[in-house]
Amino acid sequence: MEDKYTGFLKGRRELYANRDKFPMDGDIPVLQFINTIHRSDTDGRRDYLETYDDFLDWAYDAKVVEEAEYNNLCFESYCYFPEAEKVFEKVIDARNCINDLVVSLSEGVAPYPGTITNFNTHFEEVKKRIVLNMNGYGMLEVWVGTKDQLAFPLWRLIKSAQNFLMTMDGQFIKKCKCGNLFIDRSKNGKRRWCNPATCGSAYWSKEYYRRRKKCVV
Repeated sequence: MEDKYTGFLKGRRELYANRDKFPMDGDIPVLQFINTIHRSDTDGRRDYLETYDDFLDWAYDAKVVEEAEYNNLCFESYCYFPEAEKVFEKVIDARNCINDLVVSLSEGVAPYPGTITNFNTHFEEVKKRIVLNMNGYGMLEVWVGTKDQLAFPLWRLIKSAQNFLMTMDGQFIKKCKCGNLFIDRSKNGKRRWCNPATCGSAYWSKEYYRRRKKCVV
């Protein structure tokens, strides 16, 4: 006979398996997180994150959390739904904040001071959960007190965003025609698409039909 946890997890896994998969354009989780708001001239604006469970599913797909962590947080969000809603509000706020900072970096301009203040507020939560340790290979940052914490995936993203913003050269951050941000590591620096198989293919298909129509006329 199944216990409550096993039964819940089985049902949650079925929901996960049957849901639409998230687009993962953007090369790294920080940009993929920003790109969960899809902007398109044809499709308009779509937000792929509407609930905490959406965020958790996305974090699992993006490998921000491992399977055991995902399973545990699914159950925690079910048991503590009001808390999960509050965490989700922070998720959306942090996503907007990180987006503004990355765009500022890509454009070579200083962000609004309030954006920096907001990011620091989120980062304060991260600093409370990280300690330094050392092994034979050198100093390590270790997460502590994160078990059962619904905000843990967000904390990981904020820490990754901090590392990204401190080390990335803004000239390599590009914006696709669909609105997605990506990292251009191409040899000539002329990559145009967040995903050549989707945005690139759509563009060349339009170009093909446009040229064909012009030839027919």
